Amino acid sequence: HKDRCWRYKLSVGLLWLMLVLGTLSFFIPENIAAPIFFVILGLLYIVCFILIYNKLKSGFRWAKFYVFSWVPLIIGAAIQPLELTGII
Repeated sequence: HKDRCWRYKLSVGLLWLMLVLGTLSFFIPENIAAPIFFVILGLLYIVCFILIYNKLKSGFRWAKFYVFSWVPLIIGAAIQPLELTGII
């Protein structure tokens, strides 16, 4: 975050997008809000993988263990939208 690179700007932009869409979800029907949520969730996964890859590339050994500890949660969180949309 100190050099304000494109990854930082992308993360902040996604944060603002999620804040705006989260607020709007109070006022729109669930059948419209849910697909929007799942698309944003996909973008969030992509941004997270970019940030994790960058941290692993920079030589943080502890990051490997941190990533592996979150794998079950990430897989479980990916399965739920697939089930709700009828893919599985």
